[in-house]
Amino acid sequence: MNGDDSGDENPVGAEIAEKENTGASDGGSNREVTLIAGAATVEWKGPIPPPDLLEEYNRIEPGLANRIVEQATVESDRIHELQKEGLKAVIAYDTRGQWMAFFGLLAILGVSAWAIEKGAGLVAGAALFAIAGIAAVFVRGKANRKDRKTDAAVTPRAPRAPP
Repeated sequence: MNGDDSGDENPVGAEIAEKENTGASDGGSNREVTLIAGAATVEWKGPIPPPDLLEEYNRIEPGLANRIVEQATVESDRIHELQKEGLKAVIAYDTRGQWMAFFGLLAILGVSAWAIEKGAGLVAGAALFAIAGIAAVFVRGKANRKDRKTDAAVTPRAPRAPP
């Protein structure tokens, strides 16, 4: 660094440049001092800072880097636990819905069989038509989900302007 003989480095990157101007109009010399300053930022992804920053934390307070790593580990474990719980809840919800649909279809099938036995063809036809409609929804719904996944992966959608 110019103008600083102490050998200490300035953390913000400031430098002082001195220039002697001997061409002053009054015959004396003028000194011009320029301060050049800069700042640096450090960015990283994830909860754990890079190793050189961890060393700095340990220099400031011994053991601080270990506490930071422990905190990140505990937080990461908790996030994983919450994600597992959420996934289990989604699976339970889907399973419950599938069982309810299964028993609902059995009930409709039972009504249809009863109506056929009693000679009520219109009721039996309506019940069988309902079963066919529900089956079509399941088949079509599965196909639509596959199409939506492929569309989203292939065709990015532009953001909509607010109304």
